[in-house]
This record gives sequence, structure tokens and C-alpha cells, in this order.
Amino acid sequence: MCSSIPAADLAALSANDLCSRLAQLLDDERACLVAFLRHLAELERRKLHLERGYGSAFKYCTEHLKLSNASAYRRTTAAALMARFPAIADYLLDGRLRLSTLCPLK
Repeated sequence: MCSSIPAADLAALSANDLCSRLAQLLDDERACLVAFLRHLAELERRKLHLERGYGSAFKYCTEHLKLSNASAYRRTTAAALMARFPAIADYLLDGRLRLSTLCPLK
């Protein structure tokens, strides 16, 4: 999980510490994205969005999770592709692939 450092304390970090922290935060962000996509794929597999009154996982993402249409589209598309092709997770985790490049490959 992401542990936040108060903005005032960031100025006290050395250049190396700041750059190391940025790299770690990016790794954490990618891991969270993959976890989110796996959860979203499971929501879709179980059709839980229907039980909650949403006609699609996309609608669940936009109306319940308050994602933008573009963000919901990228995530629902990526979740479906990752469920079908699990190796995609490794590519997202190490940065070889991004949502913006994954979705057009659909």
C-alpha cells in the first residue's frame, strides 16, 4: 500500500531517496492496477454488478465507482483481456504494457 509523506517532508528527502520513492510508488501503482483489474474481472464473472442494479460492469464503474467513461472503458476492457490472457498482468506490472496500449489491441 501507498504510505504518504507530508508535502513539507518531501523537501527534506535526498535526491536519491526521492527518485527511489518515485520508482517504488510506480511499482505500487502498477500492482494496485493489476489487483483492481483482477477484482473487476471477478465482479464480471460473478455478474455481481447485476445484483447491485447495474446493467454492466462498465455502468458499475461509472455510476458506483465514479470513474470517467474513458477510465471505465479501459479498465473493463483490460479486465476482460487479462481474464482471458493472464500473462497480460506481468506486462502491466513491469510497465511493458499500459492500459492505453492494451485496449486498442483488443
